[in-house]
Amino acid sequence: MTATRDVFTSADTVPGDQLLDQIAANTGALYDSVPITLTAVAGADTVTATVAPDFKTGGGLVAGMKFSLTWAAANTGAVTLAINGQPAAPVLSASGAALVAGDLAAGMTSLIEYHGANFRVLTQLAAQADQSAYILPGLIAYGTTAAVVDGALCPIDTIDRNVIGAALSADKITLQPGTYLIHARAMVRQTSATGASITDFGATLRNVTGGADLLRSGFRGDAVGIGGPVDLHHHMVIGTATELAVRFDTGDASNFSHNAGNTGSAPTKLTEFFAWKI
Repeated sequence: MTATRDVFTSADTVPGDQLLDQIAANTGALYDSVPITLTAVAGADTVTATVAPDFKTGGGLVAGMKFSLTWAAANTGAVTLAINGQPAAPVLSASGAALVAGDLAAGMTSLIEYHGANFRVLTQLAAQADQSAYILPGLIAYGTTAAVVDGALCPIDTIDRNVIGAALSADKITLQPGTYLIHARAMVRQTSATGASITDFGATLRNVTGGADLLRSGFRGDAVGIGGPVDLHHHMVIGTATELAVRFDTGDASNFSHNAGNTGSAPTKLTEFFAWKI
């Protein structure tokens, strides 16, 4: 029997077997559509969980089923979920994209829906929730080393905050597939009084993986000690994991350096790298 929205009362004349069939159909429809809490959730990327009551005999997951669960650990990449020993299915974002490292967090509760071949996370992912709550970039990284030469990568040696699954290695930031707003900053200082004739210096945001410079910025100093930040802003869509870096550039390396900036206002972070995943 098909589930209906009919409500039988004592005033109705309904055969007992028809009433039982109608109740069974309606109960089944509720189980297939109303969110049910999963328990015994375990794993980070290969997640298992339990639901009660169990799926009906000979049955299993049905498109439209919704579940609430609290994740046991932060994910490090793509995620699958198996419930009550059913075959594991991928867990995707609401738009159908594969999850990336940091999208799920330990203790985070999500509402998910089964779409016939995968689960979709209907609620905010960890990175989205973190950014809206704290109004901070998904990634904050910086470097404090001043000793660089023309054409060398500006040192980035510390990740201060990372909720988008980025990685740091040898002054390069690796971002996972996605759409990003990038902001990079390098401190540049003029070290020669001949600066009035020197105009070619600054910093470049470089796609190391693709072997291409994305954009360059700089400024002109006119006296010894003049310097300040060079800011780089970029919007990019990344299809595969990509390494980005900031490169120090100057046409006269003997007169300019990537260092503490103006006398009396020396910054402690000489290179800064921010990334928002949007």
